Amino acid sequence: MMRILGIGNALVDVMTLIDNDNILKKFSLPKGSMQLVDSEKSALIKSGTSDFKRNLVSGGSAANTIHGLAMLGVSTGFIGSIGKDDTGDFFENDMKRAGVKTFLSRRNSVTGTAVALISPGSERTFATHLGAAVELESSDLNDTYFKDYEILYMEGYLIFNKALVGNACRIAKITT
Repeated sequence: MMRILGIGNALVDVMTLIDNDNILKKFSLPKGSMQLVDSEKSALIKSGTSDFKRNLVSGGSAANTIHGLAMLGVSTGFIGSIGKDDTGDFFENDMKRAGVKTFLSRRNSVTGTAVALISPGSERTFATHLGAAVELESSDLNDTYFKDYEILYMEGYLIFNKALVGNACRIAKITT
């Protein structure tokens, strides 16, 4: 079976069940949307929904795919950037529990979160603060991370970082 290495935004999803859509209006979040928010608004939303049932899971586009593949028994690794905080620890431990080998850079910024407000009809509305996830740089990549993998899987959200994408492709080409 092929071994797959993922690179992407390392986020923690805060899955929050809301009892009606009034909370969406309160925070000016269009139902079913994904809104990028700053750290202050993210904290305000988390605080304002603290009475609702919530569950934390590792997240981010590529991380979700890699986590799922690991749960199916595929040999996987993940490269990302997290904060030096409890949320970053949660992300790393959740990925490892799934069987993912992690290559994570630790930053002084907070770990990114995606607050998923889940309406009674199961529609999800996201308030995403990327935090440390967007601090992943080309210089964070190490040739040894790639050596045990045949496939490199990068999420499309990284395409703006040409240096990171270019270096990842270069390393993957010479190590596989």
